[in-house]
Formats: sequence, C-alpha cells, structure tokens
Amino acid sequence: MASHTPDLQAVLEPLEKLERQNRRLKRAGLLALTAVGALLLMGQATPKSRTIEAEKFVLKDSASKTRAELSMIFDRPHLVMYDEKRKPRVDLFVTPDGPRLEFVNEAGTLQTLLTAYKGRNGLLTYNRTGTLSTVLTADETAAMLWLYGTDGKPHIELWITELGSRMAFLDAEKRKRPSCT
Repeated sequence: MASHTPDLQAVLEPLEKLERQNRRLKRAGLLALTAVGALLLMGQATPKSRTIEAEKFVLKDSASKTRAELSMIFDRPHLVMYDEKRKPRVDLFVTPDGPRLEFVNEAGTLQTLLTAYKGRNGLLTYNRTGTLSTVLTADETAAMLWLYGTDGKPHIELWITELGSRMAFLDAEKRKRPSCT
C-alpha cells in the first residue's frame, strides 16, 4: 500500500506564506486604526480663537439686499441698518465726544437722536419734516426738558437742579409768558 505522507517542505511553504499575509494584514489594520484615531482626535480639538477680523461686515437678506453694515469710519466704529429699499434707517456711531444713535424716517429725515456726550445724555425728537419737537438732557447737575411748537421754537422749558426747579412758558419770540392754571 502506498503511503500518502506529505512532504514537510510542501506544508511549510504555504504556512509561511499565510503567516506573512497575516502580518501584513495586522500592520495595515493597525495603520488604518491609527489614521482613524488621529482624525477623530483632530476633529475634537477646539479652535484657538473664534475671532473674525475685517474692516467691514455686510449683512444681507434672503434676496441679497444689504440690510446692515458694520465698518470703521475715521478709525471709529459705525453701524448702519437699512430698510428693504436700502434707505438708511438706523445709524449708530462713536464720535470723539461719545456715542450717537440716530433714527431716520422713510424720507431720510432725522426723527430721533440719542447721545451720551462727555457726561451729558440727550434725547431729541423731531416731527416728520425734521423740525425739533423735544429735547431732554441730563448731566450730574441738572435735568432739562424743552418742548417745541410746530414753528420749531421752544414753548415750554422745565429745569430741575439741586438748587430747585423751574418751569417757563415761552411765546414765539422766546419771551416768558405767565403760566396757565
């Protein structure tokens, strides 16, 4: 009877080949795992800064119309907000004396002005044609209110200071009139 004993060399060669393939597969797997791990760690890193720097920012609506601009004018910040027709309606800027906020009507006429200038705060209102209507100011020593007529001239003054208060009614020539009771 013939014996079917395999040759030892014939068995070892495929076994060594299989072991080499196994080592290459392990190395490739380790390399892939290292690459995935590195990518995951890079994705977890927080950015150094969330600051965006520019000389001008433009905000546009869904129709690509400019609705606001933040920019520097004469090295001072300036914010303008526009209506849907791109007419400026709100203007906020800083002057050398302090901040200033303006509200403008659809015709481009100033309607309200708010200021904070070097210790004196002020609120001014205007009628639709731009004629002064009301002035309210205050500082550390006094609060003052002036009410203007349609002629643009003051008709009522109210002053409040640490020394007392005063109210005056004025005619068109700024002459004091007797108060009404």
